[in-house]
Amino acid sequence: MIDKPAQTSSGAGHMSGTSFQVNSLFLDYIISQETKENIFLPLEITVLQGESSLNVQRAGQHLAIGSSWKRDKFVLDSLNFSRLRSLTVSREWRPFFISHRMRVLRVLDLEDTNVKNDDVEQIVAHLLRLKFLSIRRCAKVSCLPDSLGGLKQLQTLDIRHTYVAKLPVSISKLRMLQYVRAGTSVALMDEEPSTTKWGRYGHVAACDGVKVPTKTAALISLHTLGVINISATSDMDIQQLFKNLTQLRKLGVSGINRRNIKGFFSAIEGHVHLESLSLQLHMEKDLEWLHKITTPRNLQRLKMKVHVEKFEHWSCLRVLGQIRRLQTLRLHFKTDQDVELQFCDQMDGVAWSTPIQFCELKVLEIACSSNLHVKFADREMKELELLQVRCFDGSSLNFSGLERTTALKDVSLKGSFDDTVKEELRQTVAQHPNRPTLKLVEPRSS
Repeated sequence: MIDKPAQTSSGAGHMSGTSFQVNSLFLDYIISQETKENIFLPLEITVLQGESSLNVQRAGQHLAIGSSWKRDKFVLDSLNFSRLRSLTVSREWRPFFISHRMRVLRVLDLEDTNVKNDDVEQIVAHLLRLKFLSIRRCAKVSCLPDSLGGLKQLQTLDIRHTYVAKLPVSISKLRMLQYVRAGTSVALMDEEPSTTKWGRYGHVAACDGVKVPTKTAALISLHTLGVINISATSDMDIQQLFKNLTQLRKLGVSGINRRNIKGFFSAIEGHVHLESLSLQLHMEKDLEWLHKITTPRNLQRLKMKVHVEKFEHWSCLRVLGQIRRLQTLRLHFKTDQDVELQFCDQMDGVAWSTPIQFCELKVLEIACSSNLHVKFADREMKELELLQVRCFDGSSLNFSGLERTTALKDVSLKGSFDDTVKEELRQTVAQHPNRPTLKLVEPRSS
């Protein structure tokens, strides 16, 4: 939330007022609430770090507890919190950081701390005026308390990269909630061949979302929701869930499969405000059912992550290529077969009688555990800007027609390639008319 500190007004080892670069989300919130909350810029910030001693009796509008501060309860108890609107904590959390004197606290950012379930319950019980709560990357949090429904003014809840698998039913009481950010999705470039990833705090699911109660449909003010998991949700419940969420601008969904895809797109068909949609497809042996995708008419951006278990020249590329507004495509091939991807207007020598394929695609990510050959044609992928490829365990990589992707800006490759393959890749990229940036990344040794 707070980015880079500027020069402080006092020497090291003291608590002081200072200036910071503020994260855009936080800044937008402050500006939007300026009249209501009597918040004025520039921000008055109090910072606790190192051996901070007590030289300020009243905390500013924002209190930042740095990772280096020695967690002195006496110092914190001596502060006047009458004007404190936001609190950011780095790394180590202590229960005494929360005080009943923080009556006007609106923003609490605990990203990447050691907060646990009991701590979250205490926070929810004491800070009833919260509008923004982030426990992102707090891997010791596995559930949210039912008392969450008591935060009647909550507008943003960020629980990404935690172990929270489902939202409590009481979330339906939060009628002012606008942003729910959840799920543990990671980039393909960081994934291993299995569907899980070892994170900093242990085992983290690589492609997952949270389950939501159907009563979430009562949150009619929601602008952002996801990633939510609908793999075990019936068509009736899907319809009920999305029926009243007509104000959604951004939606992320995992667990899309052949059984629920038609019901899901039927449920969001009339969502005229939906601009961004992210889909994680459930792994199945074939994906021909993708032709059932019919995007909402005002959709601007579609992201798709596809796990492929069986590969037979994968003719469903033709279906994917025709999906409107598809701007980001992530393909993960978990197969022992060699993979030949033909992003072109013919397959096995037979021309497709279809419009230009992938005409809006800007980002293409491919992860493969076997030998990979990617072919591009003259008419396809004219908007492609970023190509990322990850190959595992000595698999080989070859590009054909890469120079035809005329808008290409960046190529990122991760894998253990021999010198011959690396040199061929460098020459291929060097001959590209747009001279894209090439990044070769060696995988970390285990």
